[in-house]
Amino acid sequence: MSINITISDLNGTPVLELKGRVKGEGDEKLQKTMESVIQNKPAKVVIDVSNTAYIDSHGLGIIIYFHKMLQNENCTMIILNANPDPESYMNRLIEITNLDKVLNVVKSLKDA
Repeated sequence: MSINITISDLNGTPVLELKGRVKGEGDEKLQKTMESVIQNKPAKVVIDVSNTAYIDSHGLGIIIYFHKMLQNENCTMIILNANPDPESYMNRLIEITNLDKVLNVVKSLKDA
């Protein structure tokens, strides 16, 4: 399964929902989508990884790159991971890599 990215709007905040696997062509799709989203200079961007089955190191690098870019523009990136399964891939990845120390990772947009 490749990546499917849908973009919705939540009170002026773009929400990118990543479903499937981010690798290879999915990395390029994620990068192009992020580039188009930040052109509008939003105050906040949400990336929903609740249904992401896998993300490779290049995909993580893209997220970190845009996080830093948005931070330099005084914008916020929020990673939404509403998957309640502590053994899910994204929960384990966030824990192992300490991404929650670098990125704003929330379980609900109410926590954002």
